[in-house]
Amino acid sequence: MRRKTAAPDDIAVAAVDMRSLSRWAARIVRVGRCADDKACVAVPKRNDGPTCVWVDPRYQSYRSAWLKAQEQGLVEPLESIGEWVDVDHLCARSWAIEAGFSWVRLFPVWAEVNRSAGAGREKSMLRGNAGESLARRGGMVFASELQIMKIIGHPVGTAADPEYLW
Repeated sequence: MRRKTAAPDDIAVAAVDMRSLSRWAARIVRVGRCADDKACVAVPKRNDGPTCVWVDPRYQSYRSAWLKAQEQGLVEPLESIGEWVDVDHLCARSWAIEAGFSWVRLFPVWAEVNRSAGAGREKSMLRGNAGESLARRGGMVFASELQIMKIIGHPVGTAADPEYLW
């Protein structure tokens, strides 16, 4: 029997605009050498996990943005996390663009978990407008169970046979 437990509701994954992101963060630092100021690092005010890179959802190279922030000493080096790590958006790019979000949070996630999430569950959820069910407050969007599983490296299953934490 599946035990019902509330998921955390304060892990930020997307922002409507820079103003919302600025209200959420203790400080924002521009990532140098990223085109058109499309990447920044936000240091969270709350204990919202590690400092991460935020990018325009249309920004093409997430890993490049992370590595540029890493060169500036703004984020943890990917090598310290391990091998087979992808840098990925926590809020699906397609949801963010469709909803008009200006910023999505990047996070180093295990490649196997990330690729199965993107190839299966995120795509199937998009067809059902799952992006509308994401928790929103003050111009910020907060993680769903699927996004939390990506963060902690938990298998996500498939669209037909999904894994759950709660």
